[in-house]
Amino acid sequence: MSLLTGTAVPAARLIGVAVHQVRRTALWETAITTGLAAGVAAVLVAVGLGAYRAALSAEYHEVALDVPWFTLAALVLACLVVGGAVALAAIGGLLRRGGISAITAREQAGGGPRRRGGPHPPAPGEPTGRPEAVRRPSGAPRRSERRCRQPS
Repeated sequence: MSLLTGTAVPAARLIGVAVHQVRRTALWETAITTGLAAGVAAVLVAVGLGAYRAALSAEYHEVALDVPWFTLAALVLACLVVGGAVALAAIGGLLRRGGISAITAREQAGGGPRRRGGPHPPAPGEPTGRPEAVRRPSGAPRRSERRCRQPS
């Protein structure tokens, strides 16, 4: 569950999670995501450099590649800092909104959770899967009236 959503932060605050815990969780979430992205990027770059070195070695024999480790570490650190700043700004905005008002505003905008206990409403223009409403003849009792009607 991502904390950087419109309902997770107010819901966490409603169940008693402290503000500093929400911020710390957002920072951890950002650090883990950034670290995983840096790891995937490192694997892709290593594969690309390996193919590049193999291609150059076939033509020029022994080729030495110089990897700028300091620059790469600085880039990962910059990504962590920017990601952390953005996460804190987003969490700060969500924390400034009232807990209940944030949840109700999201639900009124149509992005809130769906109703429980029933199927989701169809999208606009999507067939409902139900037959068209059958009109009852005028003067015929409604179904609820038929059940409740006392014998005359």
